[in-house]
Amino acid sequence: MKPMSSVLFVLLILPMCSRSSSPLQDTCRSFAAGHPSIGYEYCIRVFQADKDSAEATDARGLAAIAARIAEAKANATAARIAAMGALERDARRRDRLSVCAEAYSDAVDQLGQAEEELARGAEGGAAGIDDAVTQLSAALDAPETCEDAFGEAADTSPLAGEDAEFKKLATVALAVAASLVPPPSTPRPRTMDSENAKLRRALAHLIRVVEQRCADIVDVVHGAFQPVSGPVLNEMNRALVQIEDLAKDLDHLALEKDWEMEHMAPSPIASSSETEDELLLDYDSELNPDDIVGYDDGRDYSTDDTYPY
Repeated sequence: MKPMSSVLFVLLILPMCSRSSSPLQDTCRSFAAGHPSIGYEYCIRVFQADKDSAEATDARGLAAIAARIAEAKANATAARIAAMGALERDARRRDRLSVCAEAYSDAVDQLGQAEEELARGAEGGAAGIDDAVTQLSAALDAPETCEDAFGEAADTSPLAGEDAEFKKLATVALAVAASLVPPPSTPRPRTMDSENAKLRRALAHLIRVVEQRCADIVDVVHGAFQPVSGPVLNEMNRALVQIEDLAKDLDHLALEKDWEMEHMAPSPIASSSETEDELLLDYDSELNPDDIVGYDDGRDYSTDDTYPY
C-alpha cells in the first residue's frame, strides 16, 4: 500500500474507531429491543425535543426527562379536553370528556411525582425507582381510560390521536425507568432452628390425635343414639357433620405442617453435642398427649354412659 493511501485509510478509520455510543443511544437501543413497534428512531426524537437529554449521563436522568416530556403532553391534552368540554353541547359527550379530563389530570400528578423521584438520582435509591415505576404505570392508564369512555358508548373518540401519542411517550418513560429496577434475587430457602422444628412436629402429632378423637366421638355417638329419631337425631346429625368437618380441617392442617417440615431447610446447631435429628421428635414414636395438652380427667368417653353428649 502506498504511503498516501495509508494515510487516507487511517484518517477514515480513526474517527470510526474512536466513536462511542452515548447514554441516549444505548438507552434507545435497549428500548427499541423491547418495543419494536415504537422503535429506536421515535425514542431518539422524543429525547431530542429536550435539550437536557444531551447532558444526561445515565438512564436514570433520561427516565426523568422522559417523564417530564410525557407530563407536558398530558398537560396539553388536558387543556384541549377542557376546551372541547366547554364547547360541547351534548351532555353525554361532556360526561365522556370529563372521564378523560380526570384521567389526564391524574396522569399529570403521577408523572410529576415520577419525575421528582427519578431526578433525585442516587439519593433516591432503589425505593425511588420503584415509586417512579408505580406512578408511570398508573399514568399509562390514562389514554386507555379515555378511549374506553367513548368506545363503550359506541362513540368516535375525538382524542384518538392525543391518546395514541401520549401512550407512546408514557411507554418510553416507563420502559426506561423500569430498566433501572435490578432483577429479583433468588430467594434463599427458609430455615428454622431445632426448637421451632420440635414444636412443628409436636403440633402435627397433636392435630392427628385430636382428629382421631373426633372420629371416635362420631362412631360412639352414632352407636349410642341409633334408636333415637326425630328432632334430637337431626340435631345430633348436624353436630356430627360439624365434627367430621373439623376432622377433615385438622387433617389438612396436619398435612400442611408436614409439608412445611419437608420444605424448610434445617439450620446448623450452634452449640450442642446432639445432632439436629436427635433434637427433633421422632414422628413415628409414641407421643404422650398429656405432655402437650396438659389436661386429662381420666375418663374414657367411648364407654362412659354418663357423658352427656
